[in-house]
Amino acid sequence: MLNSLPVRLLWHSFSWLTRLAIVASAVMAVLIALSIVVLRYWLLPGIEQYHDRITASLTGAIGNQVSIGKIESDWQGFLPRVSFTDVSILNDQHQTALVLPRIDGSVSWLWLFTATISQYSKSGSHPAHSNCRAACAMPYLRLSSALMSR
Repeated sequence: MLNSLPVRLLWHSFSWLTRLAIVASAVMAVLIALSIVVLRYWLLPGIEQYHDRITASLTGAIGNQVSIGKIESDWQGFLPRVSFTDVSILNDQHQTALVLPRIDGSVSWLWLFTATISQYSKSGSHPAHSNCRAACAMPYLRLSSALMSR
């Protein structure tokens, strides 16, 4: 089929730039399909095995100890969705400064093109914090309100 005369004539009638665009498009389509398969059948079903890595990454990003009760993932249409339940952020005295019962997020597919992970949507339930530590919890409340406002 690919070696037939009409296909060869058509292929040779294209300029080198057109052929490059066709090949690049085909490679991108294969990479996107491969990314979807890997994400759907390998990463998301086993996301709980990365629990310690995710917790350590959040701890490093926030600067305070973070604990996550449970991490779940599924699909929301064509978007992968991740849910964190019972998220606690500890202050410098290792006491709970902020508790987020649930955080949901959907990851955008733009990360394939930008090589950075961006979120399509985020939502969270109302944060709870200790009244006696309200002053210490203000940076965490700003963080949680930023998470819920997007």
